Amino acid sequence: SFVDAYLDKFSEDTLKNAKYYSHQVYQSAYPTEGQMLEYGRNLLKDYAKAKLVVTSRIHCALPCLGLETPVIFVTSDLMNTVGLRSHGRFEGIKELFNVMNYDNGHLSVVTEVLNDSLNNGVIDIDSDVKNSGAYLQYSTILDRTVTEFLAHA
Repeated sequence: SFVDAYLDKFSEDTLKNAKYYSHQVYQSAYPTEGQMLEYGRNLLKDYAKAKLVVTSRIHCALPCLGLETPVIFVTSDLMNTVGLRSHGRFEGIKELFNVMNYDNGHLSVVTEVLNDSLNNGVIDIDSDVKNSGAYLQYSTILDRTVTEFLAHA
């Protein structure tokens, strides 16, 4: 089960006190563009305040990098199933994150630097997870590109 797999790498207190979000949002819940934007702003505020975000959603993990919120991206054996999700869609991007893999009911550390964040073998409230910094080169290029574009607009 989810709990059993995650208890192997996260303390029970961490899992109990975590905030859980679903990224399956129905447009009918936010019928106006303003309501959708407000939902998105609030979600980004929550990401920015978080001590750590653990997600299998790339559209959650990427903003966390930009907000400098520590993030662990969880891959899964299902992500490599052709037809279920685009095969290989995470290649070249996983390197930007701390990564764990969920496979056959077990969670394992993929990014070795995460092992430095474990306290007694698990991530707990005192763990100091840090993003790798591999994304910074792209962040710098994007910032420069947008700044130059706006200067000429």
